[in-house]
Amino acid sequence: MKNMDTWRFAHRFCSLIWIVGGCISLPAAIISMLSVIDKSENTIGYVGASCLVLPFIFIIISILLTESALKKNFDNFGQPKN
Repeated sequence: MKNMDTWRFAHRFCSLIWIVGGCISLPAAIISMLSVIDKSENTIGYVGASCLVLPFIFIIISILLTESALKKNFDNFGQPKN
């Protein structure tokens, strides 16, 4: 949030990670939930809760990778490194 350049870079970079994460997480969640259609409520609940783990991992990864990319591409004052 140093300036608009870093802001735009971070959002573009992070959005790509979130798109990939969504493309992986959504089918995985659908397949997991379809596999427990006729199971007990507890089983459905556990599988449903476990479907939240993968998106959470992508959120953490996106933060770490975005911060790393910002440090690689910008100095401490938000100016692009050449």
